[in-house]
Amino acid sequence: MKKIWPIPQIEFIPFPEIEEKRAVVLVTSGPAWEAVKHRLHLPITLQVDVREATEASWASLLEGFRGEVVYSVGGGLPADAGKYLAVKNSLPMVCLPTAISVDAFLTWASGVRVEGCVQYIETKVPDRLFIDFEVFTSASAQIRAAGI
Repeated sequence: MKKIWPIPQIEFIPFPEIEEKRAVVLVTSGPAWEAVKHRLHLPITLQVDVREATEASWASLLEGFRGEVVYSVGGGLPADAGKYLAVKNSLPMVCLPTAISVDAFLTWASGVRVEGCVQYIETKVPDRLFIDFEVFTSASAQIRAAGI
């Protein structure tokens, strides 16, 4: 069977204008969070700083999981982990990329490392994608160039 996956609902909005009433599970990476934490005002019930792309690592985050929506902030690793957590908990998923250097916030798969190689597992396409151009332009030249 062939399947055509949808793209997320894309909104161009400054991060400070995002309004969220649901309890948020925030999945991020250290540098990305540092870059935007002053711009976000979300009702965070659980914040996870992901550091590795393995199913075992992500599965360990399911214990004590509580929230109504998963937000990922950053690049590919937080997006992929967030999609995994959203699927495992049957929750909606929102991506807030901090650079356009990967396509993880548009795809149905999450890349995991297995014996030094990347394998893709089916997760989900994020439900929404918020783009803040000010965040993109504040990224380093090297990060901005990676998306080209």
